Amino acid sequence: MADQTTATSGSNEPQANAGDLASSSIALAFVLHTIKLHETADAVAFEKFMLNEVFPAVDTHNARMGETTPDQHFLLGGRGIDEYVWMIRLEYFIHHTPLPTWLGNRARESYAGVKDKIEPFGTRTDMELLYDVKEWHQQLGMG
Repeated sequence: MADQTTATSGSNEPQANAGDLASSSIALAFVLHTIKLHETADAVAFEKFMLNEVFPAVDTHNARMGETTPDQHFLLGGRGIDEYVWMIRLEYFIHHTPLPTWLGNRARESYAGVKDKIEPFGTRTDMELLYDVKEWHQQLGMG
């Protein structure tokens, strides 16, 4: 799970204060990592590995930013017998943009930290970062 200690001065994570959080809205984003299994990979072993080892170990939420909800992970099948989508539902604070740069970094880091463990099973072929427009519209006063 994520380290919940206080931020160090060398951290490149955005720092929030009470005023920032009070003027922000919590928004949802979804990260989609598409993983294509190698021809020799055992799909059942991959599924168990993702569900039992990767998902409990990966959490990019930032308690220092006031984020209280841990990331939620889903392993989705159905695109093909050898292709999966690792979907991460995460929350973040909207400040000025629906997809701040640090959120893209957070999405990339979710895979980077376990890449070496996943690659014996398959290769990530795509990553998408999508956000919920409802909260962003409310932040802009578009109702």
